Amino acid sequence: MTNEELYRQYLSGDTEAFEQLYLQMQGFIASVAKDAAQSFGCSDKETLDELLSVLDRCTETQRRRFLLYALDGMSYAEIAALYGCSKASIFESIEAVRKKAKKYWMWCPDE
Repeated sequence: MTNEELYRQYLSGDTEAFEQLYLQMQGFIASVAKDAAQSFGCSDKETLDELLSVLDRCTETQRRRFLLYALDGMSYAEIAALYGCSKASIFESIEAVRKKAKKYWMWCPDE
């Protein structure tokens, strides 16, 4: 089953689909944290906590759309079709996450 199919099931209330998507999201975020930690010479745990902190600052819709884009590699058009909205709306959600991440790292340097 593809992630898009899982996501459609999740939107229809299927809790098992949510659990599968959540596990994939955790694995993806941990992988990103590990790569970033290696690049910047800090701990995986510290970087993971920072990434999760940024995602916690986002709305649920922003977080879902961003993860579909970043985790699943879906295009704006594919996500828009899934949500039944415009590509511009998807762009705005993803851009909001990027801005929050940038703002977070600007105000939390090397603590």
